[in-house]
Amino acid sequence: MVNSAEVIMMPWVSNHEEKEPVRLWICDGNKKTGNIPTFSLPAVSTCPGKTPLCVKICYAKRTEQRFLRVYLTRVWNFGQVISNYNWPQAIIYWIRERQAKSKPIKYFRIHEGGDFFNQRYLDGWKLIARACPETRFLAFTKSFHLDYSDKPDNLIIYWSVMEDTPKERIPREGLYAYVGEAEKEAFHCRWKCDECLYCFYGKGNIVFPRH
Repeated sequence: MVNSAEVIMMPWVSNHEEKEPVRLWICDGNKKTGNIPTFSLPAVSTCPGKTPLCVKICYAKRTEQRFLRVYLTRVWNFGQVISNYNWPQAIIYWIRERQAKSKPIKYFRIHEGGDFFNQRYLDGWKLIARACPETRFLAFTKSFHLDYSDKPDNLIIYWSVMEDTPKERIPREGLYAYVGEAEKEAFHCRWKCDECLYCFYGKGNIVFPRH
């Protein structure tokens, strides 16, 4: 079953060349996240920190292979964020519009598929989080090389660690999300994000079973 999605239309947001709409697809939830909205990019191709194992077992890639619509909406999102410098304003507007309609977005998942592919894109999400302090944003990333030092407190970042992630690349501090075996004290994911919210509050390290 393909997750439903919403289109954000911002007629006044433009890139540097000419005024044109920014249209972004946001998934309104799925079996795992419940009713928590998610923004995604194409799997693998936008993941600079990918490892051979994560490419092999990537659930986001399998979803894109199974559902063409999912893949096309993620490709569209990628095209919009690389061609429109003001793309963050579209998401800020959408969140604030929901709040004005008494439908506040308390939690937002960044990337069911994809990752922070460069610093400018990551900085866009920092901007969004600062503009929407009432929303908690969550992302799991293998883009360890980027600068997260000035991220706002409501942007929760987990370092995504695979069994084949080179140890020398893993940041020495922060929150860690492991796939497969990990230290015993790490919390084991229950696959009910909207009921659990453990990660959204950055309570501690977590373990995901292989999908």
